[in-house]
Amino acid sequence: MKTPKHSLRKIVSFLNNPDEDGGFWLPNIQRPFVWSEDQICRLFDSILREYPISTLLIWKTKAEVRHRKFIDNYRSKLRLSDFYVPENGRKKCLVLDGQQRLQSLFIGLCGSYEGRELFLDILSGEVSAPDDVKFRFAFLDAGKASFPWIRFKDLVFNTADPLTAAEDLIAKAGCGLSPDERRKISRHVGIVFKTFHSDDGISYQELDSTENAELYTEDDVVEVFIRANSGGTRLGKSDLLFFLAELKLGPRRRTDGGPPVGPQPPRLRIHS
Repeated sequence: MKTPKHSLRKIVSFLNNPDEDGGFWLPNIQRPFVWSEDQICRLFDSILREYPISTLLIWKTKAEVRHRKFIDNYRSKLRLSDFYVPENGRKKCLVLDGQQRLQSLFIGLCGSYEGRELFLDILSGEVSAPDDVKFRFAFLDAGKASFPWIRFKDLVFNTADPLTAAEDLIAKAGCGLSPDERRKISRHVGIVFKTFHSDDGISYQELDSTENAELYTEDDVVEVFIRANSGGTRLGKSDLLFFLAELKLGPRRRTDGGPPVGPQPPRLRIHS
């Protein structure tokens, strides 16, 4: 089993992108995205504080398993069916564990949450009770946000060096910054570059069955999925095999005009 590592800004480029080693996608047995705004913001706070955010688990396969795209612009009333991808026999990487983290990164760095984008208070950085948050993040209307709120994706994908990026932020802030605030901005820009640009930002365990389909069979993957999600509601192997069959064959259509007959996605209470 391989355990590749990539920077966080690189890993989000894998999502929904078939040109990046087949791209990262979600198998349809994965539950919907469930994290709140606060949980997303806390993930980004954890990253800047260099807290571990755990390893991902990926199945690289050419199997014609039903799967869907990651959501870029999240809205509470969206339909998962709008993100389904046609089945194909091309190489793809299906995320078995880590959906919530990857989806949060994708929304924060490449999309929006209910029409608002992720901003960082560049002058934060002190732990405040009762939330124990150090770096303040929030989803704001891009047209109304002002300094010290900085659109985070602009900083993460900035192609300048950290010093130049910090000087640009200080210049845009205008006069009135104290020497301590200027140093804080420079320090925080350095932290963002270190945590999101570093090649060891996040790792994932890779189950690769592209060359040898028998190395990790669909039965093996179901068992891995059960064990990876053992912290939530336990599902029997037969249940997930049933869902896996639905992924490949699709739900049966009713002749009376009612909803399709077939399993509904399991509700797993996990934080992946």
